Parts: sequence; structure tokens; C-alpha cells
Amino acid sequence: MWVIWAFTVGSGLRGGLAGWALLATLERVRRRAAASWTVGAVVAFVVSLAGPLAGVTTAARVALACLHLLVAAVLVIGLRRSAP
Repeated sequence: MWVIWAFTVGSGLRGGLAGWALLATLERVRRRAAASWTVGAVVAFVVSLAGPLAGVTTAARVALACLHLLVAAVLVIGLRRSAP
């Protein structure tokens, strides 16, 4: 199974923009926005693993889980550092 990189990058960008919008919203309504956002981001990551776990082969499952982990790590660390 070949991964189409445009879809992978597009999905990561959509997730990143949604996470950024949520963090900006939380910063306006909560005092501890970064902590709340981090919990939500980790929960979203765990839920997102449902897709890769439904992969056809073990190799596909591992590859998709690694892509999810990579995107989640970059977004959680990157956006968390940008929060005040």
C-alpha cells in the first residue's frame, strides 16, 4: 500500500490548523489554556490511532501509527511552546 504524500501532508496541516484554532480559542476563555489544550491534543491523538489500527497488514499499521505519532509530537510540542 503506497501512501499518497499529498494526503498525508494535507491531513497533518488540517489537524494543525484545527489544533491552533482550538488553542487560540482556549487562550481567550481559560486561564490555563495550554494545559487544557495539551490534554485535548493527547486525547485526540489516542482517538486518531483508531484509523491506523484498522490497517490491513502489520507493516501498514506500524507505518500509519508512526505517521500519526510524528504529526502529534510536532503539533503538541510546537503549539504548546507557542502558548503563553
